[in-house]
Amino acid sequence: MAINRFDVEGKLSVRITQITVPSFKQLADLAVQHQAIDLGGGKPDFPANAEFKDAAIQAIQDDLNQYAPSQGITELRQGISKRLQQKTQVNFDAELEITICSGVTESMAAALLAVIDPGDEVIVLVPAFAAYAADVQLCGGKPVYVELTQPDFRLEKEKVEAVITERTKAIIFNSPMASQKSTVLQAGGWAMSLQRRL
Repeated sequence: MAINRFDVEGKLSVRITQITVPSFKQLADLAVQHQAIDLGGGKPDFPANAEFKDAAIQAIQDDLNQYAPSQGITELRQGISKRLQQKTQVNFDAELEITICSGVTESMAAALLAVIDPGDEVIVLVPAFAAYAADVQLCGGKPVYVELTQPDFRLEKEKVEAVITERTKAIIFNSPMASQKSTVLQAGGWAMSLQRRL
């Protein structure tokens, strides 16, 4: 009898089978099938900057091939802290508040796993990257959506405060968002202080 290695029913955890998975692969397949433009996966249609390519080549030539510290290279975290302070006038501790990850899905899952318990609520500002809700669900949390006000995708204090409950544990701030000019951080200091209060 042949074994279907793709038959996973009963083998995956309940938390995995209950999450909503982003449909980027399905959208990409449909785009190819119908010879359409794929707008789902955010594929750049321009080459990487030569400066970045040269830096990557130089890092390989310099044998910079050791594992980085688990929270990321110190100089990079310090640079991010400095840039955030310049842009937002908010100080983030490079050692305690900044972590480098391979991508947004991994970093969001890691951050949420560190703070979310089953039943906790996480406010997700929409439009949002599809993986955010899945990451919240993976942690046993419940996504609570707050729609940004169009046409400029503005974050309104009253909308956020209206959905905060005793179960609210986090707010996902994605700023700047890929598809919008405005940033959540333009909402002012109240947004940052609210996030730190939870």
